[in-house]
Amino acid sequence: LNRALCGGLREIVGDGRTGTTPTSRALRLYGRRWAWHVLEAPISWIVSAIYILVTVMVTTPLVAIVEAAIGQPLPAFDDEAEAWLVTVKYIVNVADSVIYAFLPWWTTVAIRLVQQRPWLHRVAGRSILIGDVPWVAQSVEAFASKTFALAYSIATASVASANPNDHLVHRHTHRVVRGSLLVVGRPDGRLSSLTTAEAACCLSVNQASSIQNLGVTCESLTIGHNPFTLPLSTAAIKLPTVRPPFFCEMLLPEDTNSTTAHGSSYRGTTFAFAAAMAARELGGSAHSRNAFLSYDNGFRSREGATH
Repeated sequence: LNRALCGGLREIVGDGRTGTTPTSRALRLYGRRWAWHVLEAPISWIVSAIYILVTVMVTTPLVAIVEAAIGQPLPAFDDEAEAWLVTVKYIVNVADSVIYAFLPWWTTVAIRLVQQRPWLHRVAGRSILIGDVPWVAQSVEAFASKTFALAYSIATASVASANPNDHLVHRHTHRVVRGSLLVVGRPDGRLSSLTTAEAACCLSVNQASSIQNLGVTCESLTIGHNPFTLPLSTAAIKLPTVRPPFFCEMLLPEDTNSTTAHGSSYRGTTFAFAAAMAARELGGSAHSRNAFLSYDNGFRSREGATH
């Protein structure tokens, strides 16, 4: 098991020998997406500064569009001009003032549309909630908090952690807003000891993601060995399975729709083990035993070829 963990770490982070792996590529791709969520504030500030600089030194796009539409320049306020031109001048200036007042909002929305990210997220500071067993969640929270403490104030996010099988729901779901970031480590539900833990974890994610406003909720991501994406979560990243299988995994019924890294089939739901045990009690024990023996022999032969 310890040797297998080294192979799993190489698959997750990549190394000089294997290069970028599919798992490390997926993790970095989603990490870059969340980085754009956090960095949209300074980018919006730069775009706003450029807009102000151009409009103050040259002219506003709105004035240029109106003057091109009417075929003549707008008069100054102290000029004697036709009444309708003065009216248009006032309307344009009011509209231009509104554009300046909401400059941070519409530049942020424009950035999101260009990057194809949800544009209805709140235009405010981002909050990240890490859900996992305490030692994992608290370690990641400490590392991320320290990292953001070293960043500029305009490019930071608030970080918190919780246990999805314990207090995540009643301590944090009332804080969910549009654009909150939730990442949850998903227990390996293929193991009989963790089946209920994965079910409780999925329930916590679904409950947090069901709090919606304008049809938008938090952006939730699950990481684990189950490839199934929860209906209300944004994505699920599947980690590789490099260890030998446990016997309880062999009891999972065959399903051609999902396959483990070992090549054996299993259902993508957390209740598969309970269903398999019921089938075994009804007479499927011989099939389960034969499946385990044949698979174990195949795994040992692959191990021998590898070493």
